[in-house]
Order: sequence, then C-alpha cells, then structure tokens
Amino acid sequence: MNYYYHFVRETRRFSLIVFMNACLLAIMYWWGRTYLLDEESDPVVFSVVVVIELILLGISIYLWSVNKKIEIKVSAREFYYCDPLFGENELVLCVDDIDEIIQVQSATNRIQRNLLRLKDGSVHELMYQNYNIDKQAMFDALKRANPKIKLPASIWIYEQTRPQWAKEVRKKMGLDE
Repeated sequence: MNYYYHFVRETRRFSLIVFMNACLLAIMYWWGRTYLLDEESDPVVFSVVVVIELILLGISIYLWSVNKKIEIKVSAREFYYCDPLFGENELVLCVDDIDEIIQVQSATNRIQRNLLRLKDGSVHELMYQNYNIDKQAMFDALKRANPKIKLPASIWIYEQTRPQWAKEVRKKMGLDE
C-alpha cells in the first residue's frame, strides 16, 4: 500500500533513553557526594536514589523485552495509529471520517493534548508529541488524503482551554468578553 506518511518507532529506543537516565542519575549522585558533600552521606537520600535507579532499570528492561512498535500511517483512504505504550491505543479510521485535529493546552497546568475529532462527534487523543514525529509532514499527508480535514494553523499553536469555573470567574472579572 502506498502511504503519504509512515512513522515507526520501536520501544527499544525508549529503553535506551531510560537506561541512559539511570546512568546519569548514578553519575550525578556520585559527583554530588564526592565534590559537594565531601563524602558525607545521608542514608535517606541514598535509599531514594537506589529505589529510583531500580525503577528506571526495571522500566528499561521491560521496554527492551516487550519491543512493541509505535506506528502512524496515512494513506489515501486510511489513518492508522497504534501506540502500545499509552493504553494500547489502536485506531484504524477512514480518512473521510476525520473532521479535524485539535491541539489544546490547559491554561492551568500547560499540558498539551492532541485530539482527533470524527464527523460522528467522537474524540480520540493522539499521543504523538512523545515521539518527535514530523507533525507538518503528517498534517500535509492528512490534507492530501482529505482536503476537508480542519487542521491547526501551525504545528506550534495550541488553543488555550480553561476549566468551566475559571471561565465563569474570568467573565465576572471582565477578563473574557
């Protein structure tokens, strides 16, 4: 099948990143203990570092052994999204069923979300910001597959969202028209 956009990443890459973070934590602890604390050691800090190291190494081993694939494909008729790391999400959609992609950012905690809205009103969250994909190429492929899809004005622009109570407070204060 001919794809307009195809992205694949294996979890072994994330395993190596987590392993490097575990190594960096050990080096930072050793450096801080040697050069900043003059060989003084707090058993609580040491215990916390050991627990975090074990957790990071466990996650690294798990990701290495599982080795699943994160995959995004856009063809003339189909949008395929598979993300085994975040809830075993797998979407297989007809490109004509997609209404828009929305990028929102919470005004309170700055968490960014990427939402795919279908013509039937259902919404699916895509976690592609975690994988360093070429969003512009994916958006261009979606537009090529279905010119009616509404896309964000830019890959960098996220719409601000606020909780309902915050909207009411801002309206009473005259901040929102």
